[in-house]
Amino acid sequence: MVECFTAYRQSGDPGDLDTALDNPVPVESVLSITSYQGRYLTDNDLDDLWNNMNSLDTFRFCMGLTADEAEDGIEGTYASTNKFCKWVYKVAFGPVKGQEVTADTTNNITGQQIDMTFTDNAAWRNAISSITVDGIPVDPSHYTITAGNISFDSTVFTTIGNHSVVIAAAGYMNSNVTQPIGGIAPELNADTSNNALDQPIDVTFTDNVDWRNNISSVTINGSPVTNYTLAAGKLTFPESVFTVTGDYTITVNATNYNSTSVTQSILLAYPSDIHVDGVRVGDQDFALAFTDDPAWRAAITDIIVGGTSNLSYCTISAGRIEFVNADIHSVGYDLVIQATGYPDVVTRLAPAITPDTTENGVNQTSVSNGGIVLTYTNHPLLPSYNDAITDVKVNGDSIAGYYTKTSGTTITIDNSVFTAAGTYTITVCATGYLDATTVQTICPLGDINFDGVINDTDVDLVNNYAMEIETPTAAQFIAADVNMDGVIDELDIDCIMELAGY
Repeated sequence: MVECFTAYRQSGDPGDLDTALDNPVPVESVLSITSYQGRYLTDNDLDDLWNNMNSLDTFRFCMGLTADEAEDGIEGTYASTNKFCKWVYKVAFGPVKGQEVTADTTNNITGQQIDMTFTDNAAWRNAISSITVDGIPVDPSHYTITAGNISFDSTVFTTIGNHSVVIAAAGYMNSNVTQPIGGIAPELNADTSNNALDQPIDVTFTDNVDWRNNISSVTINGSPVTNYTLAAGKLTFPESVFTVTGDYTITVNATNYNSTSVTQSILLAYPSDIHVDGVRVGDQDFALAFTDDPAWRAAITDIIVGGTSNLSYCTISAGRIEFVNADIHSVGYDLVIQATGYPDVVTRLAPAITPDTTENGVNQTSVSNGGIVLTYTNHPLLPSYNDAITDVKVNGDSIAGYYTKTSGTTITIDNSVFTAAGTYTITVCATGYLDATTVQTICPLGDINFDGVINDTDVDLVNNYAMEIETPTAAQFIAADVNMDGVIDELDIDCIMELAGY
């Protein structure tokens, strides 16, 4: 049985019994008592005992009959010979309640120093004899006790979960505390690739499946948000989340892990359509074009190609950056455009794409090469451009399914794409590269040598084919058979002569 005797525990039997139980403190059961008792006592015996109990150095606990009861009885049922008394002058109480200890909740993660706190009591602190964690004694060399603090070194709490800590102190009840220990959350990495307004933001991290599955909340500048998607190693916020430029504190909370935060800067957006203007051939001068943004253009501080500044070789004007005698070797160098207040434009110059000039006639659906063959040269210092290609467009329209990457340096477009003679703008899109553009000429029927014009050379060739002086290739046969009747004869000669201006 737990008793509550604050005043008595401190100074013995109180003189004022009305306050004896004020502010009680629970202590363990009484361990021992020192007492005397007597039976068949006379009135004089009782008087003497009573007079000796002065309420200062004795604790009264008297039972028995009063003098009046002994003399008169109650309805004649008591006999004076049964008068008895028992008195206690010393009561010893067990260990005093130990100090209340508070768990560490500030940096309570695995492999970290843990600091538990308490309202300092020097007597209790100096009486601490042992500490156990989950029933296992902790070597005193792994903790330090100071006024109001018990500090455990980083080797004590190494696993995630709630740990039972028991602190024993001589003469005191044990102090018990539950110390929660979380895991170490992965470090968050801000998006610096295109961290601009109206762009999705990807915060990355080294993936930890358990941490990811235990994420309980995400806040931005302290306010909870739910508009995000979570994947392995990536936390993505849609463009609608960040509507004003500035720095934002993103914090991710996960059960049994410490909180982890990162500062995400949101900048102004640069033009999204930066591309090589026209056809770039080898190291020749070229230009980048974009939808003009005067503020971004004025903020440009450097243009770096292949790690070397090329700003001095560039002329910047409305919607255009011209490279003249730039220090660019061959093809495919990394390109960085830096502008104050904007994310860096980080991309690569694509290889120059060379159009097909060998069998590039209309209706070339049955020739041996299978279509229009574009060629380029991979840069030896960069990954394969071929592997990075994601789409090919003709006059702005995707021709997915109608082209093949036939080798490491060629792209073959099905002839069925080109239904009429003329010039076509072909754009090759590749991950990590600026779009590459070339102009493909599709020669008309009658242009037998595929030079883009019908002239005397074509008239001579059709005459030779008709007279069987020369044998045309499959592509030349299609070009010479202008009336498409399956033979090359006088009718085709007449047609080509007319097209040549005779």
